[in-house]
Amino acid sequence: MKEVQSLRENVVNELVHWIEDNLEGDLSLDNISKRVGYSKWHLQRVFKKSTGTALGEYCRRRRLSKTALLLRLTKKDIYEIAMQYGFDSQQTFTRAFRQNFKLTPHAYRRAEYFDMYGLLPPYYYTEQESSDLSIINLEPLALTGHPHLTQCSVENGECFSHEFRTKTITSRLSSLAVAPSRFYGLVDYTRFNEVDSHYKVSYTVALERDMNRSFALESEKINIEAGRYARFTFNGDVSGFRDFVSKIYLKDLPEKNLLRRKGFDIEIHTPIFDKIDVEYFSCQYLVPIE
Repeated sequence: MKEVQSLRENVVNELVHWIEDNLEGDLSLDNISKRVGYSKWHLQRVFKKSTGTALGEYCRRRRLSKTALLLRLTKKDIYEIAMQYGFDSQQTFTRAFRQNFKLTPHAYRRAEYFDMYGLLPPYYYTEQESSDLSIINLEPLALTGHPHLTQCSVENGECFSHEFRTKTITSRLSSLAVAPSRFYGLVDYTRFNEVDSHYKVSYTVALERDMNRSFALESEKINIEAGRYARFTFNGDVSGFRDFVSKIYLKDLPEKNLLRRKGFDIEIHTPIFDKIDVEYFSCQYLVPIE
């Protein structure tokens, strides 16, 4: 019995990854069943038993979740987004989007807050335990740092790669004679929207203003106002950091019905043994919430 269950889970996990790679392609049940070599009836039964969601519904909601990210992170035309993800018209897309997110695509894009209600994460995130989350009121921060931009694609992941993050940390802090007891990573997803499906992320490595004079002289002043944040903790190999952040946005925040307000995501890094180690992160991750 366990072998059968394990086989079923392997089939579903492989299918979920294939769906993620083909959200812009043909996700009809006929095409999916041909790809995996099972009958439509058997495939739907196995998928529903493992995930609790009908296969067709899962594909539809994953596509809609991708369109929601495109709407929030880019200025790509709504019609083009609808066509990209397999809707036969903008009207059909608008109806499906409003049914799932309770807003039209246009209203969702223009909303002051990012309401993650209705986002469906990939199944492999839902299998994982929810991250430990605490709500804090952050005091004002007076920082200095210099922003660096990188271009990202919604289709290839919900947040930017750890390679860019670690290179930026290394380039900004390697010249310091003494490693700081803590440093900050400020992430801005919202100010550099692109017309196409790519978007730019600003990442700033920052120190408190009185922490290092030479660093401050080479940097811009950044003031973080007091506010409410959802706080998460990460301790582990940096290669897992991207999935950690993606799960926050696709699983953890929606589960708690939290609204993301404008502002930086704030990483508070605490180097171990007074050494900057870009292979292992020990940090708090703060998301500004209403």
